[in-house]
Amino acid sequence: MTKPKKVKKQKLESKAKIRRRLFRLWHDKVMLLNGNKCAITGIKNGEIIGGKPAILDAHHIEGKECNPSVRFNALNGIALTKSTHKFGRNSFHKSPLWSSEWLKMNRPMQHAYMLAHRNDPINLDDRGTLYDIEKKLKAAPTEEEMKVVATITNVDALKV
Repeated sequence: MTKPKKVKKQKLESKAKIRRRLFRLWHDKVMLLNGNKCAITGIKNGEIIGGKPAILDAHHIEGKECNPSVRFNALNGIALTKSTHKFGRNSFHKSPLWSSEWLKMNRPMQHAYMLAHRNDPINLDDRGTLYDIEKKLKAAPTEEEMKVVATITNVDALKV
């Protein structure tokens, strides 16, 4: 009598590896939604400024560490230059009050969206959820997403 051959189990991809991939996809989607330019200055990614190409960062509006419900949501992101992200006096890291006011004035729909969805329940330990997030991040931006991140250029339009 011969022994049946052992069937090799397919090894599951680690959740940490999936999350790292999601952060890269999140960054790319944020850049795409923002037209690959800084939301504050309008400087394009790679544009030569002071003899150096500008490098943009994707910033989480609602902190990724303290709020997992919107960690991988592209509408929780904004494209910024280094100075508007971390280093300038009026930057998203150094001045949360200024950045919140800027968001309310210039992207009121994104500000409202974040307030409405910051506590949505999500299970980031479920591989199915992570794969669903990946599918959304790989998809082209929806009309709704583009509408939410639209920048108000006429401040008077906000006065009702």
